Amino acid sequence: MNTRLRTLLRTFSLSVCILVLPTAWAGQIKYPSMVVFGDSLSDTGNDFAATTAQQLTPAIPPSVSPYATYWQGRFTNGPVAVEYLWRLVSRKNNAEVTPSVTNPAMTKPALSFAFGGSTSGWQTPTPMGFTVPGLLGQVKQFTDAHGRKKVSDKALYVVWSGSNDYLQQISSNPYEVVGNVT
Repeated sequence: MNTRLRTLLRTFSLSVCILVLPTAWAGQIKYPSMVVFGDSLSDTGNDFAATTAQQLTPAIPPSVSPYATYWQGRFTNGPVAVEYLWRLVSRKNNAEVTPSVTNPAMTKPALSFAFGGSTSGWQTPTPMGFTVPGLLGQVKQFTDAHGRKKVSDKALYVVWSGSNDYLQQISSNPYEVVGNVT
């Protein structure tokens, strides 16, 4: 094939992709709910709510004056990735991912069971001096909260876990960590 024909074919292919992409995006699946499990990268305030209830000063992560170094109970300076994801898939710019600690009745459409500092196991003693549920513990909290009710097969389930196993030197065995996440 000559160079001119290849260029024409590439241009045509790119044009088709650009035209089809908005149609594909418009037809995206709309999830009625979202459940998040993970660590500080997806914690929307569970650590903060739990340590505030325990009257730790400052609550973790420090988000209230005079200790405020983080944003609204997150380990970031703004919303975490799952919040942006939920706003996209719910098609609501103001959609919130509620910390499960603050909504034990599970009445909100998007709930985060994620805890900053957690690992992939059952529970994790954090460097900040308190224990949080690990990924397996978070899933147990979720299933316990549901009791005998069937969980939604239409919900979007997000799992973000594993790095703290290595960062906190809890495990050096990737088979264990991957097994927990699986």
